[in-house]
Amino acid sequence: MEITREIHMQQKTARRLILFPLPLQGHITPMLHLASILYTKGFSITIIHTQFNPPNPSNYPHFTFHSIPDGLLESEANTSDVIRLLILMNVNCITPFRDCLAKLLADVSKDPVACLITDAMWHFTQSVAEILKIPRIVLRTSSVCSFLAFVALLDLREKNLSIQEEPVQELPPLKVKDLPMIATRNSEDLYQLLSLAVKETKASSGFIWNSFEDLEPLALTTCKQKLTIPTFPIGPFHKYFPASSCSLLTQDQSSISWLNTQAPKSVIYVSFGSIAALNEAQFLEIAWGLANSNQPFLWVVRPGLVHDLKDATSSSNDDSPPDPTTPHDSFEWDEFGFESHSPHKFEDELDPGSWRSIFEPDSSFFSSKAPPDLVPTSESDSLYFSGVSNMVSA
Repeated sequence: MEITREIHMQQKTARRLILFPLPLQGHITPMLHLASILYTKGFSITIIHTQFNPPNPSNYPHFTFHSIPDGLLESEANTSDVIRLLILMNVNCITPFRDCLAKLLADVSKDPVACLITDAMWHFTQSVAEILKIPRIVLRTSSVCSFLAFVALLDLREKNLSIQEEPVQELPPLKVKDLPMIATRNSEDLYQLLSLAVKETKASSGFIWNSFEDLEPLALTTCKQKLTIPTFPIGPFHKYFPASSCSLLTQDQSSISWLNTQAPKSVIYVSFGSIAALNEAQFLEIAWGLANSNQPFLWVVRPGLVHDLKDATSSSNDDSPPDPTTPHDSFEWDEFGFESHSPHKFEDELDPGSWRSIFEPDSSFFSSKAPPDLVPTSESDSLYFSGVSNMVSA
């Protein structure tokens, strides 16, 4: 009885949280936003991070940071195959993460730890949490619909269903052809990663979404039925506090003076994030589309974005976004077949359709437009188009 009472008191007074973000820009940014939200609620925050793509601790002086080795070779860290990269890190990080977490839990000079919060793609952390007897809560940085789409993709694979026009029962009005596919050299890698992520999420103590009830009511209802664990749709995270930078790279502010000379809502901002790559034909097609729009545009072209193309641009090759103090009303948010982004955010590489590229502008009242070839031409097309548009984040 005394032991039970002591454990209860420890849990009641636990005000320390340990977070482990996925080291990709579109994942680490929402995790750090969540950490800031929880910090304002009175929790002390400890961040465990990999040596690959580490956050800048100086941007968060109120957090404690601990680095762990990820075992990546230089060639592995520079790969464009994100799925393979995540599979490697889920293997390489098991021992260093377990040792680091065990050491933090054993530190009696600090407050008791209430729980561990990790990205959904860090599936190995569930078994570590169970061994160390600490609750694990999962953060999904993308939409609820995208998670359900991955679940449906796994179900369809088990059923060997490949008819492209077949409706997906879990996600009406989507068809099989609408489910997300991620470029990887080995499709088995994709299914392995998604299968483990979904399985270990179901075994966790709770699920946090960077979304909210009114935006995805049906998807959240379906998700609660499938997961049977507590769910917390508390987004959008970035609206809880003033804009700040979570960029993994040094910011290039050379474009700010030019932006300040442009008319409000006139500039098209284009960024394909920190990992995606284009071939020369794709690059030139986008370039001509931008030129033919007759609108001023700011395009982030980083080294390695375009394969086999020299001197792609005469402007800066730094893939850092503009400073978050840039006036937001100078940007027009459009979808011309490429991704448009918030002036201080990156593409979310794991989520086709980029949840943050849609979610953050929409929640900030920026406009979105569809490409002309997606405009519905009939009533039935309108219904289908409307449904797909509402789930584009998947």
